[in-house]
Amino acid sequence: MLLDFGARVASIRLQLESGPRDVVLAYPDAHAYLADRYFLGGTIGRYGNRIRNATFDMDGAPVTLSANEGAHHLHGGSQGFHQRRWSMTAKHGEQRVEYRLRSPDGDQGYPGNVDARVVFGWSDERELEITYTATTDRPTHVNLTNHAYFNLGASSPDILDHRVAIHADHYTVLDEAFLPTGEIRDLAGTALDLRTPRTVRDLLAGGDASVRAARGADVNYVLSNAPAAATVLSPEGDLEMTVRTSCPGLQFYTGQYLAAPFHPYAGLCLESQHFPDAPNQATFPSTRLDPGQTWTETTTYHFTAG
Repeated sequence: MLLDFGARVASIRLQLESGPRDVVLAYPDAHAYLADRYFLGGTIGRYGNRIRNATFDMDGAPVTLSANEGAHHLHGGSQGFHQRRWSMTAKHGEQRVEYRLRSPDGDQGYPGNVDARVVFGWSDERELEITYTATTDRPTHVNLTNHAYFNLGASSPDILDHRVAIHADHYTVLDEAFLPTGEIRDLAGTALDLRTPRTVRDLLAGGDASVRAARGADVNYVLSNAPAAATVLSPEGDLEMTVRTSCPGLQFYTGQYLAAPFHPYAGLCLESQHFPDAPNQATFPSTRLDPGQTWTETTTYHFTAG
């Protein structure tokens, strides 16, 4: 189920041998999304993840964004794309839905009028495909993603016993404010290495300093050229999710800051993205969008019953 408020994924209900199973977190009442604090299932923009000090330079001129995480800018600001009502412009049966949003010049501080589009497609092979596109009339930065929280378990109250693999050789190092230092570090020998599947519980107990500080994972993985970006296996071993994306990064977040009506670790996020704070990091893949260009990325979530 999709909602036009925030172009959100509110339900992915799978028919399995054990019965129907919804694999994403959702509010029990749709009106609760109006006061959502967790970006639950929303399309995130203009910029997914953090921008240091809510500012960047654009062609020598400073741009000041709305600061909604202390001094920093998170997930497009307090009135980011997840807090907007999108227009549904096309619907093809129950399989494909298209939403559009106009973000005006100066929106949350960003320059340029941006026209964003997100297309959700569902296949009979239990695959959700999300395609994002954006255009602008002035130079700006764009980084769209989806913030669904997944829990694949049949009756699991949390995701601690989910087994996760992320096909990345490197990650972006964070400072004490959970912002990139600019260093891209090899995962080999670190407690964050998920190239071999591990449970979330094992990852949290692995001793990584950033995981201890954040009480869970909130890490941008630099994806390799593997066919899949990540896989997640339910605790029962009866359902697997495979993530594929055209994006260079994948933010793995274990939901440790969830609270009522949810609870910590109730769901995990795998947010396909460009890197955090890329507008301020010259060595990161660029998120700049200029007039005449089209920003586009695609991510799929494929579910396989065991």
